This record gives sequence, C-alpha cells and structure tokens, in this order.
Amino acid sequence: MVLRKEFDFGLDVLFGYAWTQAEDVSPMTSAVAVSNFDNLALNDINNPLVGDSNYVVPQRFTLRLDYEKAFFGDNLTRFTLFGFWNEGQPQSYVMNGGDLEGDGFFGRHLLYVPDGPSDPNVIYDAGWDAATQADFDAFVAREGLSPGFQTRNEHNTGWSTRFDLRLSQEIQLPSDFIGRIYFKVYNLGNMLNDDWGKIVDAQFFSPEVVNVDVDGTTGQYIFNSFSDRSVERLYVNRTLWEARLGIDIKFGH
Repeated sequence: MVLRKEFDFGLDVLFGYAWTQAEDVSPMTSAVAVSNFDNLALNDINNPLVGDSNYVVPQRFTLRLDYEKAFFGDNLTRFTLFGFWNEGQPQSYVMNGGDLEGDGFFGRHLLYVPDGPSDPNVIYDAGWDAATQADFDAFVAREGLSPGFQTRNEHNTGWSTRFDLRLSQEIQLPSDFIGRIYFKVYNLGNMLNDDWGKIVDAQFFSPEVVNVDVDGTTGQYIFNSFSDRSVERLYVNRTLWEARLGIDIKFGH
C-alpha cells in the first residue's frame, strides 16, 4: 500500500506499508550442500516441514518527505528525508546435541519445552540444579514459549528504525554543464543519539538454548545445561551513522 500527496509549495509526501508472508522448506543459507543440510531447524530429519521463511520481513512502514524550491535564482534546493520502521526476520530456538538426529550436527533440533517438572519426556542431569531451572522458567515465560516442540522460525526479532537525510543544491556552471552539491547523512537518528537508529535482525545460526543428550534406553531427553540466548542480533555496521559530502556534474541538459 502506498499513499502519496504532492503540495503546490514544493512538498511531496509518500507513505507506504508492506505486509509479507512467505514460507519455505529449506532456507538454503549456503552455497554448499552440507551447510544447507546442517543449517535447518527441525524435529524430523526425514520430514522437514514448511515454515516461515528465514528471509521474510513481516511488516514494514516507509516514509519519504521531499521538499524542493528555487531559493537562489533558478537553482533548485532539495531536502529529502527517507525512513523506515520494520519488524525483524524470524529465527528458531534449538537444542544442542549431536545425537538428536543421528547425523552428528549440532544446534538444529527444535527446542522442547517440558510440560512441568514431571514431564515424562525429560530427565535432568545432576548439573541442572534449582537455579538453572529458575533461569530456564524465566526464559520460557519471557519468550512466551508453550510446552512441547517449538515451531521453526516462530519468533521474530524486534523492530528497527532508520532515517536518512539528503540535502542538495544546484549550482551554475559554464556551458552545458549542470552542477549539484549534496550532503547525505545515513542513519540520522544514530548521529543525534547513540541509542537511536539501532538495526536488529535475526541471528544467522539458530540460538542453542539447551544442551541435551538422549537416553539410549528410554529415548528421553537429558537436559544438561541452559544458556539464555536471544534470536536477535544488533548489526553494528548498519547501525552506525555515516555522512558524505560531494558534487555531481552532468554533461548536457
């Protein structure tokens, strides 16, 4: 959806909204077969299910403000502010155990959340003490996880906001040359305040929350240790602000 309004005094306003739903069986995260096989969160290695795509951005709002006027003769001055606010991509919580699928790969089995302390599918190693259980329970409550196996790419990362500013001024040049001086600021918010304009998105690899083994006799999961991890990652390079000053010269009209 796009809404646009142009005003007689030189202002052009554009607002857009996009909602996207996309599913796949394998995200194909690599250029080689072994990594594509490995980097897929699932429960059944022989029957990977359709799930939300790793690459989907569920919601995105876009805003552009553009103002143009000739303040100096016929030379146009232009101010453009472009911004977006979007929800991050999805990721999955998994368990770390090389024998879960019998394939030797770690960190691909979707997390199982016990249905209380007497869940018959889980037993606890001696290292899983009361403090570990309390930390795990707090994590489950914070993330809103339901008992049982979690769904692939069920958890989206947070929202990110970024605004870019461009100022440009046409200048007179000899003959048929057209000149324009410009100044660009990428991620204006972060330039104004270090806490603004932070860009977050999904971790590349699924976060391994619980380290487990499997009881060879009963088939129960043996919970060994817990790591409080997030599906979200701060992308530092995309967060930092950047400014550029330059000149464009065009030949002919």
